[in-house]
Amino acid sequence: DIDANGILNVKATDKATSKSQNITITSSTGLSKDEIENMKRDAETHADEDKK
Repeated sequence: DIDANGILNVKATDKATSKSQNITITSSTGLSKDEIENMKRDAETHADEDKK
């Protein structure tokens, strides 16, 4: 999820072990709205691959 401040929070869970990891990504320079939209599109495009 990307919050209103442009902070990206990601959680991944290993289905085999049920272990999960979280990461928060912030940018000191900031991303443009176009860059954020491109990242979101890429994530959606590869979501099925990530679920394997």
